[in-house]
Amino acid sequence: MSYATVAELRALLTQMPTGAAYDELLEDALDGAAGIIDGVLGFAFGPWALAATDKDVQARNAGVHLYLPPYKAASVTAVALVGSRATTGEYETAVTDYVAEEDARPFRLYRGMGWYYGSYYRVTAIWGYGPAPAVVAAIALDVAKNSYANRNSRTVPGSSVVGIDNTLDVSRILTSEQYLELMNVRTQTIGVPHG
Repeated sequence: MSYATVAELRALLTQMPTGAAYDELLEDALDGAAGIIDGVLGFAFGPWALAATDKDVQARNAGVHLYLPPYKAASVTAVALVGSRATTGEYETAVTDYVAEEDARPFRLYRGMGWYYGSYYRVTAIWGYGPAPAVVAAIALDVAKNSYANRNSRTVPGSSVVGIDNTLDVSRILTSEQYLELMNVRTQTIGVPHG
C-alpha cells in the first residue's frame, strides 16, 4: 500500500506529463518507496480493522506485564487464559483483573498477580500498526520523486551502488536522516521489545 497519492507526487514533479500511463509510473514509484520503507521498518502501516479479533499471546516472563503485539489503543475488550491450547480439550478462563498500560510502546497488560510463564492468553483487540504518521508519507514522496527522476540514471540517490535494477541495501537508498527518522518511527510504533 502506498503512503502517498499520485496527486501528491505529481505536485512535486511539475514537469511531469499528464495521462494514465504516467500516473501508472508514479504509482509504481510510490509502491516502490513503500516497499523500501516497509523493509526498513520491518512492518507496514495500514488502516485499522473495523472489528476486534482474537490473538493468542504467550507470556514470555512471569512478571506483572503481558507484552502485546501492536494494537489500537483502548481496543482490548477481552482476555482469557487458554488451557490445553490447540487440542480438542481446549478451554478458556476469563481474566478480568488486568489494566491496559498504553502510555508507552510496547503496549502491555498489567496484572498484580502476574501472568503464568509460557501460558497463552487469548486477547481480543484491534491488531496492527494503524495509519502511517506524516513523516512516513513525506519520506515516501521524497523517495518516489527521486526514484522517478532517476529512473533512466545509473545512480541510485543516497547509494554508492550503481544500477537501479541491482539488489540494493535498502538503507542506502535513503539519506541517513530519513533512515534515522524511520528508526524513530519504528521505536514509537513498537517500542523496545521485552522478553
